[in-house]
Amino acid sequence: MNRGKSGPVSQGFGDGHEKVAMGISPDGFIHLAFDHHLSTFHYRRSQTPVAAHPAAPV
Repeated sequence: MNRGKSGPVSQGFGDGHEKVAMGISPDGFIHLAFDHHLSTFHYRRSQTPVAAHPAAPV
């Protein structure tokens, strides 16, 4: 499989599209974006603002 300009022997794309991006919004939600190479947009957000209250029960 040719995975871009790195060629078929490459372990990764070398352009950061296969990396996970994580962010925490001011309201405490955790946001994840991942696997953006040759695929649809993958995004997840925590269901509760756990970053604002990490010790709170889920």
